[in-house]
Amino acid sequence: MDIQYDLSAAELLKILGYTQPSGRAWLEELKREIGENHPLWGKQLWAAAKSDTGDRVLYLTEEGDYYIFHLTYSEHNQEGFPVCQRFPGIEEVKEA
Repeated sequence: MDIQYDLSAAELLKILGYTQPSGRAWLEELKREIGENHPLWGKQLWAAAKSDTGDRVLYLTEEGDYYIFHLTYSEHNQEGFPVCQRFPGIEEVKEA
């Protein structure tokens, strides 16, 4: 018999080791790190979750895409940093 679980996105993220960030600090940090030349600069973003075990923050765009950024906490990053990965939906985040 197959068991199906109906989890909300918040419950799923908690199982994956993420917590809900508070305030705008994570948005401001991302903005500081990516700079004006990044494709997400100027887009409406929400910090959806932060990893309990590292520097990963999950952001949601107004288009419904998810991005996991590995923040560096530096505004002078080398090319290719901060590292990010795009996911088209929460199910793909779960599989990552």
